[in-house]
Amino acid sequence: MIVTKYVAEHKLNKDMSNKELSQHAPALLELLTDKLKREQGRQRFQEGYGFSKEQAFVLVSDQRICRSRSQVIPKEEEAITKALTTSNPVTTTSRLSRLQRELQKFNTPKKIISATLDEKTTCTSNKIQKERRD
Repeated sequence: MIVTKYVAEHKLNKDMSNKELSQHAPALLELLTDKLKREQGRQRFQEGYGFSKEQAFVLVSDQRICRSRSQVIPKEEEAITKALTTSNPVTTTSRLSRLQRELQKFNTPKKIISATLDEKTTCTSNKIQKERRD
C-alpha cells in the first residue's frame, strides 16, 4: 500500500535513472520503518512495477548502518546549536566546554577544538561568576 501510493504520487517508473530514484530513498525510508516493510517494499517495486533488483535497493536499501550514523549527527548538531544560540555568557561557556569534551571523544583535531574557544565570552562569564560569588 505504501509503495503503491508513493509510486502513483511521485510518478516513479523503471525507466528512471538510479540517480533520479535515489532522491526518493530518504522519503521511502521514513515510510518503510522496519526491516520487514523495507523487504516488502523492495519486492513490490520489483514484482509489481518491474524495477530491477538494483533499482529496488536504490529506492529502499537496508539502512541499518546509515540509520545509526543519522542518530549520531543530530546530537552533535544539537550540541553545537545549543552552544551557539544562548545569550547568557555563563551558559554559553559551559556549553562550549561540553562541546569541546564531545569533540575530543570523536578524536577531533585540537586545532578545530581550539576554534570553539571564545575569549570574550569566557571573560564575560568569569566576570559574572565572580560577581555572583562576591
